[in-house]
Amino acid sequence: MKRSFLLSIRLLMRDKFHSSLNIIGLGVGITATIIIFLYLQNELNYDRHHLNHERIYRVASIFMTSNEPVKFAVSSPSLGPRLMAEYPEIRSYVRMIPRQETLFKVDDKLFYEEGVTLVDSTVFDVFTYKFISGDPATCMRNPSGIVLTESLAKKYFGDKDPMGQEILVETSRPVVVTAVIQDPPGNSHVAVKAFVAISNWDKSVDAMNWPVYEIEPYTYLLVDGDFDPEAFKRKLGPFYKKYVDQDKPNYNQEFVPVFQKLSEIHYGRNDLRADYPVGNTNHLYIFGCIGLFILALSCINYINLATARAAGRSKSVWIKKFVGASRSSLIRDFMIESAVLALVSLGLGLALSEITLNIVDFNTTLGLKTDILNNKALQVFLVVVFLIAGLIAGIYPSFFMSRSTGAGKAVTVSDRSRGVRNALVFFQFTISILVINFTFLIQHQLDYLQHYDLGFDKEHVLSVQMTDTLIANRYEVLKASLLQYPGVVSVSSGRSRPGSLGTGLYQFESESGFKEHNFRVMAVNFGFFETLGLKIVQGRSFDQNMGTDREAAVIVNEALVRAMGWSDPIGKEIRNPDFKGKVVGVVKNFNVSSLHNEVPPVMIRMTARPRGRMLIRYTGDDTQGLLALIRQQWTAISNERPLVYDFISDEFKAMYAKDELQSDLVKKFSMISVLISCLGLLGLTSYSATKRIKEIGIRKVLGASVWSIVMMLGRKITLLVILAIMLSSGLSVWLFMSWVQTFAYQTEVPAWIFAITGTLTLCVVWLTISYHYIKAASTNPANVLRYE
Repeated sequence: MKRSFLLSIRLLMRDKFHSSLNIIGLGVGITATIIIFLYLQNELNYDRHHLNHERIYRVASIFMTSNEPVKFAVSSPSLGPRLMAEYPEIRSYVRMIPRQETLFKVDDKLFYEEGVTLVDSTVFDVFTYKFISGDPATCMRNPSGIVLTESLAKKYFGDKDPMGQEILVETSRPVVVTAVIQDPPGNSHVAVKAFVAISNWDKSVDAMNWPVYEIEPYTYLLVDGDFDPEAFKRKLGPFYKKYVDQDKPNYNQEFVPVFQKLSEIHYGRNDLRADYPVGNTNHLYIFGCIGLFILALSCINYINLATARAAGRSKSVWIKKFVGASRSSLIRDFMIESAVLALVSLGLGLALSEITLNIVDFNTTLGLKTDILNNKALQVFLVVVFLIAGLIAGIYPSFFMSRSTGAGKAVTVSDRSRGVRNALVFFQFTISILVINFTFLIQHQLDYLQHYDLGFDKEHVLSVQMTDTLIANRYEVLKASLLQYPGVVSVSSGRSRPGSLGTGLYQFESESGFKEHNFRVMAVNFGFFETLGLKIVQGRSFDQNMGTDREAAVIVNEALVRAMGWSDPIGKEIRNPDFKGKVVGVVKNFNVSSLHNEVPPVMIRMTARPRGRMLIRYTGDDTQGLLALIRQQWTAISNERPLVYDFISDEFKAMYAKDELQSDLVKKFSMISVLISCLGLLGLTSYSATKRIKEIGIRKVLGASVWSIVMMLGRKITLLVILAIMLSSGLSVWLFMSWVQTFAYQTEVPAWIFAITGTLTLCVVWLTISYHYIKAASTNPANVLRYE
């Protein structure tokens, strides 16, 4: 074994060029495979860091409204306490209410924070977090307590001990730090920065008289280990009689609970309203296939180069057999050589993956863990990769190069071996071109979404947060001041805007009486339609001169008109216990969320008072001047809240951040696959040119030109690549059509993408092979035929 090992090192060092190609190709492939493995591991382990993740269920809600299911990820505040009181298999519960943009003040530091979550004191009985300071059993019993994550504590208190420090929340709620926890891992479906007691924020949530039809928090249950959701639902008959049936006539809905296991939430249902962002399993399949393909490409390179080198080592194989070496010993030597090369490549892959994850910032972007020593799954995976790359990939070359030959005969490269190599090269380029095509198609779809007509003008609209009561009360003054600025076209406000809207149960007038529907609802102010450039196609917009518009006017979109089957929607009545109004206009359909979803039925009514967001349409000539004016006016009204703003166009762009990330990753891995394929092709052309050097010399003596020889040498490779382009084009269309199904609006597949990809691939292939072929074709025939 020692002799075989030293011999392997010597043989690798003797042919540095081809050994380097093999090591680099395999090392780069292993790097990409490690990164993809870490990404998939991270995604498939969502919420599994909680010790009781197998026993934690979230209760979602389905309401059958007019025989149509309306599904929510949230549930009634009373549902968790009531279930625990009635059923012993429910060991504990916790309710969570995430808040958006909560104002924190510490000394002179003022920040709006995302990820502040209102919870019950039982939160740490159900979920597992690593505590840096504080007691998980008591830290949330203080209604005025707050639990901070490590990063948030450092942000406000630096190196000072945060325990016992006071934070002013929303300018009027003092809370005291009772614990600090480590930042939750990125693969948590609940993004948390701080926990605050629900009882300190909204005591009404604790009231047990909430009907199951009134929903607000996310409810999580800690159950017995043998809990069966379907069997448990069959036991809910008495629960319905006691808590549900009495409220059913008031809501005219049927309530159906849904129990979701914690570890299955992120990659589970994607049809629940008010849910946290969920994942797409198609993305995991795509990246898993890309990882396997890249590893396969790397192994194919080894097989091709090893079999191509067989002829050059045929004499040494024959001499070993002549002096008594058995075929099994030769196979062992070749397998050890393959294992040594795989081991060196594995070391290179580990080093490159560590560098890539940190320098290219994959760690931050994907939230990956690179602690290889403690990642047992990664260690097992690396052993499997080593076995695949070192042993399985070395089996065919070992048996090929050690096969029995007659005395004095060299190991020849048969037509069958050439056919195998050609098939492997064809497979390599088919996969590489497939990934490139898929990358172009993804980007084409994302570009299509960015330029799709949303039904409103998202450009040059500034969205300013307006949650402060003082600011809201001075809204009209602020609006009048902004309208004096030359670049401001219109100003409006509302609790809702495209990308952010609510939902509500209303009764809609129909031919057969009133029917309940849980449609999307937008609450806006005067000037909303003008500010966003929405088009009224029937009736009128909200009119400030109409005294009843704020209390009784409704505008609906075309999708709602179709859903109700109205032939003449103007004047149709819409009502619920707190509202009664009539339709005064119909607005042209506009996208209220990402283009993953179709336009839903939407009703738009007036807000009781200005709040939520102030929307400002401007010409775009002087954005900084406008912001300076807003900041000046803002400070004059209130210096207790920082100015927080963004742009509607940026909000919509952020909806596709996950898709952009996927496109970027696929793009990087497609470049890696092409690089690996070209490295293998470079090695093969080098051997091919060397093996045919005498043939080339004879052709030159007989008058062949350099160009004709190069074309002759590259003809087969070119034909293989053309066939690969044809096959991969069809496969990429099939793969893209599977991926694009997640979008309600889909672009057509353009033929020019395949033409560009094919042309670029052929150019790259010829750039790769031309060096060795031109060099061989330019060789002086006298130098290669002198001994003939």
